[in-house]
Amino acid sequence: MSDAPSFDVIATRDFTVAHDPATRCTVQLGRPERQPTGEWSCPFRITGQVSHVVRHAYGEDSMQALQLAVDAIGMALRELPAEVAWAGCEALGTGFPGSIPVLLPVEYQARARALVDAVVMEWAAAVSKDER
Repeated sequence: MSDAPSFDVIATRDFTVAHDPATRCTVQLGRPERQPTGEWSCPFRITGQVSHVVRHAYGEDSMQALQLAVDAIGMALRELPAEVAWAGCEALGTGFPGSIPVLLPVEYQARARALVDAVVMEWAAAVSKDER
């Protein structure tokens, strides 16, 4: 019997530990819920042989709570004592790359997005060149 808080799971992702595929962990994302204070909370849980984490992300609405929970999952996975691999492929990382913080002023968000776009285009050009 688990002593973990219960919540309505809306998405799950399984991982293996890099270099040790027999060791696994699971991420579960819960349904955002409105709190008595009016804010929204989105629970998530990371369980397995390398960690047990239960946290909530909070937002002004259900969408922000959900987005912040997905970002928080990525941060929590990067803090694990072992590197995890999604779909058994270390090259994919965790599948939770993080996002550009919405708390940045709009002009900084635009600069950050432009940098990300430039790196993606550089990678795509390199892949395209390799395929020729």
